[in-house]
Amino acid sequence: MYSSNFIKNFLYVVALFFFIGIWLYVFKSLEMIFTKYSIQSFSGQTLLSIFFNLLVLLFELITALYGIFLLIHTALVFNKTIELQDYSKLKDYPLVSLIIPTFNPDMYAIETNLLNLSSLSYKNKEVYITDNSDNPKIVGQLEELCKKFQVNFLHRDGLKGFKARNLNDVLKRIKGKYFIIIDIDQSLKDHAIEKFLSMFEQANDDKLAFIQGRFDIRNANTIIRTSIAILYTFFYDVISLAKSYRKTVLFNGSSGCFKTELVRASGGFPENCYTEDIAISNKLLLQGYHSTYLNEAVTTALVPWKLSVLLSSFWRWTHGGTSCLPLYGKDIMKSKEISIDKKVEFLMNSLSFIAISGILIVFYSLLCMYWLNIDIIRPDFIIFGFPFPLYLFFPTFTSLNHLLNCLIGMWESKTLHRILYLIPYSFASIAISIFIVIPSYYALLGIKGPDSPNSRWNRKFSLQRVIPLLLVNFVIFTYSCYDAVIHNPLNMLWTSFILMSVISLSTIVFLLKDLSINDTKEEYNYFHEYRKQRGFVLESEFQT
Repeated sequence: MYSSNFIKNFLYVVALFFFIGIWLYVFKSLEMIFTKYSIQSFSGQTLLSIFFNLLVLLFELITALYGIFLLIHTALVFNKTIELQDYSKLKDYPLVSLIIPTFNPDMYAIETNLLNLSSLSYKNKEVYITDNSDNPKIVGQLEELCKKFQVNFLHRDGLKGFKARNLNDVLKRIKGKYFIIIDIDQSLKDHAIEKFLSMFEQANDDKLAFIQGRFDIRNANTIIRTSIAILYTFFYDVISLAKSYRKTVLFNGSSGCFKTELVRASGGFPENCYTEDIAISNKLLLQGYHSTYLNEAVTTALVPWKLSVLLSSFWRWTHGGTSCLPLYGKDIMKSKEISIDKKVEFLMNSLSFIAISGILIVFYSLLCMYWLNIDIIRPDFIIFGFPFPLYLFFPTFTSLNHLLNCLIGMWESKTLHRILYLIPYSFASIAISIFIVIPSYYALLGIKGPDSPNSRWNRKFSLQRVIPLLLVNFVIFTYSCYDAVIHNPLNMLWTSFILMSVISLSTIVFLLKDLSINDTKEEYNYFHEYRKQRGFVLESEFQT
């Protein structure tokens, strides 16, 4: 990334300005709310007014703090990048374990993955498939496939512990000094192992526990899938890159390389959290270890072919990421291994989904306040003689900051040709909040976690339920927008109503589009073409 102390320091000053501004705004709003009503005038309407004003103010504060958190990451991106040494100068070639966790996988994808791993130039490696499939036919096929490619196969019965349990089982058996986790829809790039080892060698840091690499998305060929690719660009090319300067990079579930003994010594991957990747990151960082980021694609990968599949993943990501707050919050605050600024960072990591879902809560609260004739009690802010709604400022600030980071990430990843996709992406990023409100609060309350009865890895959304609810949402917000424009067009509430209306309708359209997508066929075609490009044998018993 282009380095600039001027830009970095300027963004720090802006972040400080907004940090001071939000607290002045909050205290002034609180003063206005509690001085508006006297004890004698208390009524049901008064209590409702206080409740909704405080609720909106709370989430204004949370989203604003998250926006400032993002802005600091933006500033960190403009630090000078450490150049990676030439991997051909690697001094040591230790045994590296390559781990593929599976559950009822697509066999053609697994076979392609094993073909790819067998073609890698790095020879001192071992491969493990660690599996808990509940389909006996698939288990048998996996066993035969592992014999064919002479790789290790480890199967367990039961779903408890999900991916984390699979990883912990194989962690007891691997012999590599380092291990790399690869998802079944990913293909490790040649020389990726050497690059990870070069980075460990160059760092020469006993406390460096793992290195996170990024992946190259190969199926960003629709509006939705391109939007998902932009989301990953934001995570890797801004958030991970920024965190690398603080040595607090979060593991992203795959494409990461770990020191085996450090993970074993830490007790392995936490099984009480759906996102074992974020959980192991917190666990290692709390114990005083470091992590960093390899700013190169180490795998080629696929994003979900369907929006509904992505939304199911978001349920898990949201629950798991948010549950790190109750799971590790006390340990973070008590830890003597990490500084105060890093404690704030770790807590804000877990609050990210709360902040995103907070935008939705603000919009619904404003809807209720409009129809209950409740005033929004905030300081006046007049621009060119017109009142500007400050209650929309900080959610807007956070959203625009997020888009700025996406733009910077696209620049860093050389994908600026996708810039027009930022328009649908901006709507999609708010639409996601509709689907993460419930799991984020489930996580805070300790409900429906991995240890709960009938827990599931990804909770599938029923289109028969979701689409009618979104349709009702569309009708309510559309009518509210119409009513607000007719009766008081200067009241900017209608802008939030029309935004939710557009989001609801567009989400319905894309979910209906899902019905025409055959993801099994799409995935087969992708891996078939991948084999052809790599010169792999095309014949396979799994070509269905």
